[in-house]
Amino acid sequence: MKQTYPINGMDCASCAITITNKVSQLEWIKSCEVNFATHNAVIEFDETKTDITKVSDEIEKYWYELVHKSIDKHNHNEWAHDDHNNSDIQKTWNNVLISTPLVIISIGIMVWMIGIDYAWRPKYEVLYEFFHHLLPIFATIMLFVVWWNYILAIWRYIKYGVASMDTLVGIGTGVAYLYSFLITALEEPFSQFVNTDRNFYESVIVVIGFIAIGKFMEARVMAKTDQAIKALLWLQVKDALIIKNNWEVKVPLHEVQVGDIMIVKPWEKIPLDGIILSWEADIDESMITWEPLPILKKQDDVVIGATIVTNSAIHVKATAVGKDTYLSKIVAIVSQAQNSKPQIQKVVDQIMQWFIPVVLCIAVWSAVFRLVRWNMFFPWINPIEFAIMSFVWVLVIACPCGLWLATPMAIMTWVEHGAKNGILAKNAEGLLKLRKATIAVFDKTWTITMGKPTLVEQLSITGNDEENIRILASLEALSSHPIAHAIVTYAKEKNYENYSIDNFKHLDGVWIQGTINSKVYVVSKLSYVRDKWLPIDEDTITKRTKEGKTPLILSTWNEILWYYAVADTIKDMSVQAIQDLKDLGILPVMITGDHSNTAHFIAQLAGIEKVYAEIQPEQKASIIKDLQKEWIVVMVWDGINDAPALATADIGIAMSTGTDVAIESADLTLLHWDLSKLVKAIKISKLTQSAIWQNLAWAFSYNIIWIPLAGGAFYPFLGVLLNPAFEWTAMAFSDLTVIGNSLRLQMKKI
Repeated sequence: MKQTYPINGMDCASCAITITNKVSQLEWIKSCEVNFATHNAVIEFDETKTDITKVSDEIEKYWYELVHKSIDKHNHNEWAHDDHNNSDIQKTWNNVLISTPLVIISIGIMVWMIGIDYAWRPKYEVLYEFFHHLLPIFATIMLFVVWWNYILAIWRYIKYGVASMDTLVGIGTGVAYLYSFLITALEEPFSQFVNTDRNFYESVIVVIGFIAIGKFMEARVMAKTDQAIKALLWLQVKDALIIKNNWEVKVPLHEVQVGDIMIVKPWEKIPLDGIILSWEADIDESMITWEPLPILKKQDDVVIGATIVTNSAIHVKATAVGKDTYLSKIVAIVSQAQNSKPQIQKVVDQIMQWFIPVVLCIAVWSAVFRLVRWNMFFPWINPIEFAIMSFVWVLVIACPCGLWLATPMAIMTWVEHGAKNGILAKNAEGLLKLRKATIAVFDKTWTITMGKPTLVEQLSITGNDEENIRILASLEALSSHPIAHAIVTYAKEKNYENYSIDNFKHLDGVWIQGTINSKVYVVSKLSYVRDKWLPIDEDTITKRTKEGKTPLILSTWNEILWYYAVADTIKDMSVQAIQDLKDLGILPVMITGDHSNTAHFIAQLAGIEKVYAEIQPEQKASIIKDLQKEWIVVMVWDGINDAPALATADIGIAMSTGTDVAIESADLTLLHWDLSKLVKAIKISKLTQSAIWQNLAWAFSYNIIWIPLAGGAFYPFLGVLLNPAFEWTAMAFSDLTVIGNSLRLQMKKI
């Protein structure tokens, strides 16, 4: 079982690494990936050996909470965790409300005391003593109310050896508070070693206050990153009106079962995917197709949940509920992509596992060196005070959140931006790889053309046209190919009745056959007929194919009965998209099972020079492998019968109308049959990779520069020391810079 669960209690990105490592070590866990940016854990485990409550118990040992409340199997809202986001924001906002007045007063006291130190203002003993005792109270409130999670992080580190960014900052502020408390409470014995008037209460207050403000800002910004999922979920209605015991009954959506009859009235949303049983209506499907005009839907037509009935009431039979609906499939894909990790993030995670121990060592070494050796170089500086300062400042400024957020924030933004444009990525690695593509391979039907061929010509050799069309339509009625749909539609328009078919067989893309009245009939391509050594009118075939028509043949085992031709229309958007791909330096290629003349005719209209025609389905994967010897191949297909080739390509992309979005073999799915979305996907992929490198460069540079500065490494040369409040301001600025740079992708026009 593989499932996504919200995680509460994570305060920094390193918490995600902690949970991942601890849960992954459990013997009955197959895999665990925790994403701090989404606050989700994707956990796969053996249901026969354990259940999710045991995983939850393991996580709770480290003071995190895995949300695993029972979810009805028909309800897809398991991906909605608005309550978590709202509570996270509310919690951080409460901390801001508590800490802000204390910080403002403390800063005022700091300025007043600095004025005394530099003789800017007189020292009033009563006021001085009042402030001297007020600051410890403020610091205690900040540490044990606002900062309680960070105190727990220290205990977690002591008990389980689990360290995080919380641990670093918790130890730093805890040591500063403890030192200040000791020299305040035991002023007399400590006065001979240090200046007891010089404490770090104000630093503790200001640092915690700035972190509280930063955490609130971070929570607000990160809450926006799952707007793609929220927007999709908000499309869904909460209730459905169904017919139950001949009565109209309104029930919660999760109680609707497959087969229930739903009543949808004008300007209401269709609750779930289904088939129209009675009446007809214009339906606004803009959420799926982006087409502004409603589409007329009649009896037996498929409708999608959350689309809007505009002008009539209809009865709809529910055919999919819960996770099987179109909307749920999209939500699942978006959620899966947001929680996935590309290879570069896994490398960063490995580096970060060593980061916290290294920082702790640097902080300890910095303190010990100043305590033992600093007097030799700077005898006028109190070594104890400077050692404490160095230790605290290194821990406070070394927050690695920017490094952990660099990749997931960019990925989440990409996923949201892509979802808004009808581009669904299954995983992060595939979408980042897309930017490297050098050749794009396309199918003809549905990808470059409209996928709505029509019967344009027919020529009977034996028998009459009506009889041959009835035979043909009877066979094609059992096929899902677009050409089959064209024939069946034509026969319906002529009111021709179908024959009963026995022993139906098919070979994808080559032929279909069936028995009618004890006689075997075959609908096939030319290659099959040639293999049977049946005589073909080559002149007739050549003439039709040069006009862009696709010739097919109806025959028995030993006789050709009927030639017919279908034609498809090229999409206007395909021509522009292919030119845009060329402008990006990507070579377009078409692979099709169609006749060579027809394929080259369509390719010329689309602007494609390289064409593979008359290719059998099983040959496609082999062609992809040959192309991979020189190129990085992205394959764009309709997803029907092409799973091996899609899986073989470096990046597999499936085109979809919305009813089959969960195509397992594809790395990405382009909705609405729009090839221009491929160009957008490539551009977004390049922008995302650029943002990741920018984020990582900034975050690494920040740590490389500021950690030595906090440790006082530059003091002998520049005489520069950092104020703790300034340190956390820099730390917060680093995190927000990474987040802001990632969100900047949403403003890019593609």
